[in-house]
Amino acid sequence: MKTQISLFDEIRQATAFVATNAEDVRIDEGKLVEVSKSLNGKPAQDWNNQLQRMLGNLSLEDELRLEIATGLTNARFWREPKWETKEHGGAILLLVLYINALENKKLWSSETSREDYLKIIDIGTGVELPRWKERRDILVAGVRVFEEKFSGDVLKWLHFCGFDAERIAGALLEDFPSFRDVYIYKGHRVPICKLLQLTIWSIHRILLRRGQSGILGIDKLTAMADYKIPQTLRHLEVLKYSESLAQRIDNKIELASGSPEEIEIRACTIQVIERIAKQIKLSPMEIDMLLWLKSQTVSNMKPYHRTDTLFY
Repeated sequence: MKTQISLFDEIRQATAFVATNAEDVRIDEGKLVEVSKSLNGKPAQDWNNQLQRMLGNLSLEDELRLEIATGLTNARFWREPKWETKEHGGAILLLVLYINALENKKLWSSETSREDYLKIIDIGTGVELPRWKERRDILVAGVRVFEEKFSGDVLKWLHFCGFDAERIAGALLEDFPSFRDVYIYKGHRVPICKLLQLTIWSIHRILLRRGQSGILGIDKLTAMADYKIPQTLRHLEVLKYSESLAQRIDNKIELASGSPEEIEIRACTIQVIERIAKQIKLSPMEIDMLLWLKSQTVSNMKPYHRTDTLFY
């Protein structure tokens, strides 16, 4: 009888298979060691302080609702012209707008219309959030699951899942299609599940900030493969692309969702972070955050790969 492995172990094993068999992406082990030695300390405290200021006086339940809402829709911000204000852009801007909508009782409802959602994410520049109609539909469907099963109560759902990372992951995959970030590569199933893992990690941090125990098995999570982390690893020369792939990315030519090249980039990103984690005393999620913070401070990086998807 075949033993069933956890989702997180499956991510590790599947991405290791991709990294071993990749044709357009490879990992430079020497540069990986150099980067490992340069990473130390915990993710910057100033980010946690900034987040706390943005959250204001939200209740625990509202903060959890905010995290589910952003987890369902926190993806694919790139476009020209950019969806941004003078203060914020991308995921941070979405978070700020969602906080405002939640405080005004306009976010957490399965009755939110497309017109309502458009008002929530309007930044007054005439630039629309990419694929906003789909985001609204994903959000409303997600809130409906909580309303029908748990009276809209996220904390009740967490109790149902036993505050356990694997059970939460299973529930997210079962009830929310937007978390099914899973592909087929050379006949092998390859789960990546960036938003799923980010949601669990963020819920864990919310609970810790509130003086609670957090999520059981949080150390089982692996890295979150998106756009910025592989861009940063390429800049650090840890990820090396074939000439044809590099040209496509540098010329901002989109990679199809689920294409071998896209899977290789994301899978190798996870494997790099897993290998770094074995060399230093940080979890893959902490290393992921350190690399993301580094990406926010470097201005001369080559373009990130572009894939039109709402999985990341």
